[in-house]
Amino acid sequence: MGLLARYGPDAKLMAGGQSLLPLMRLRLASPQVIIDISRLGELRYLREEAGGLRVGSLTRHFDLEQSRLAKPFDVISKLAGQIGHLPIRTVGSFGGSIAHADPAAELALLCVGLDANIEIRSRARSRLVPAESFFISMFETALEPEDVVIAAIFPSPPGPSFAAFEEVSIRPGDFALVSVLAAGHPDETGIFTWVRLAVGAVESRPRRFFEVEQLLAGTSLTAAVMKQAASMVAAAVVPLADDEADLRVRRHLVSSLVKEALGEVRSQADRAAAKVT
Repeated sequence: MGLLARYGPDAKLMAGGQSLLPLMRLRLASPQVIIDISRLGELRYLREEAGGLRVGSLTRHFDLEQSRLAKPFDVISKLAGQIGHLPIRTVGSFGGSIAHADPAAELALLCVGLDANIEIRSRARSRLVPAESFFISMFETALEPEDVVIAAIFPSPPGPSFAAFEEVSIRPGDFALVSVLAAGHPDETGIFTWVRLAVGAVESRPRRFFEVEQLLAGTSLTAAVMKQAASMVAAAVVPLADDEADLRVRRHLVSSLVKEALGEVRSQADRAAAKVT
């Protein structure tokens, strides 16, 4: 933090280099000073705590992929396994990914979809910023020049909850065309009283669909209500211009993946209920 304060906007932090170095090769970033923080082992951890889950900013994607967390955070393993290719996952860091704020980044979607608070520290202060406010637009966050991402803190959802992640890309390891995260908590009667639904890789930042969550809450996630939710989300998204897929294709993918993710949440809840009975 002292070095960031000293060099100001001329400096960039580098944790794994998987975001910064490509930008430098493309001449989209030209820092005068690179501060390598990759050896700060105290920021590499994954901790389940009483209030939820805490992920250190230097936790590698591969650490997340290999994690065996309790539901609903077990979705992180599948999600992290979709990030790039194995060499990227062994070097890339959690904090580096969210600070980069690529609209297609799986970890940005995770933070928005599961209500994470981003812990940020500078020499002058520390603060928590909700993920919904942290990601502002494409490659733009709430970080200020001297800020460092310390961790992401995911609160525990109410009671037993389930989560699902779905993604489509042109080839394995490519950036996603569409990604969806869904989560929910059913009560003892099978009615979902808590629902989260977020879409990434379509707009300039990951987006939660609050009105659709309200529609889904209070239902048992029937096929009809999931179809309605998928239609609402597909109609609401405003996809970025892209050479890979046109508006019609992206909206079709959004609708399909929303139904798949919600269906998987419902299936997990049904399997858990069957074990109890």
